[in-house]
Order: sequence, then structure tokens, then C-alpha cells
Amino acid sequence: MLGLASILAIFILPVVGMHRHLVDDKEQALREVRQALETAFKRLHDTLAGVEPAATATLTTGTVAEQIDALVRQEQYLMALPTWPWPPGTLAKLLSVALLPLLLLMAQQVIEWFFIERLLR
Repeated sequence: MLGLASILAIFILPVVGMHRHLVDDKEQALREVRQALETAFKRLHDTLAGVEPAATATLTTGTVAEQIDALVRQEQYLMALPTWPWPPGTLAKLLSVALLPLLLLMAQQVIEWFFIERLLR
């Protein structure tokens, strides 16, 4: 079991800090996109209501809608980004490779014990 613990420690501990950094960066990027979306929606509402400020008077409804569409796509892209530096399923594969021999050894011991007990009776 110590071997499994050391394998997990060697595999996971070095990247925990990287994971935290990736989570922080992802959350910051999402906050920025969501703030931009909020601003774009406000501009769209102002444009539709005809109360847009003079600085944005050249924006059309279509332009603002295109900006919103681009921001929504960016938000979806950011949401899909992984925050672990390895592909999903890698840890499960590592555990299966580490645990399979142990499970087979235990199964072998149980089967041997079962048959030896049966034969000796």
C-alpha cells in the first residue's frame, strides 16, 4: 500500500499547485467575460430602447448582438477548459494499473485458500 501511496503522491502532488493556478486563471477569465457580457447586454438594451449614450450611438443592434454572440462563445470555451494538466481519465488509468496487480494477487490468494481448504477436507 505504501507503493500505491507513493505513486499517487509522485503523480498528484507536483501538479496540485498548477491546478490551483489554472482554476484561478480560469475564474478570472470567466469574470472578465461575464463583465463584458453584462456591459454588452446593457448596450443592447440601451440601443433597443433608444437611450444609448452619444459615445455608442454608432453601434447597431446587429453589432452588439455579434459582440454578445462572440462573448458567449468565449465563455463556453473557457467553461470547457480543463483545470488539471493531464487529460481526463489519466488518474483512473494510473489507479487501475497500480491496483490491478494487487487485486489479482488478492484474488489468487483467495482462490488458492478456497481450493486448498476444499482439497484438505
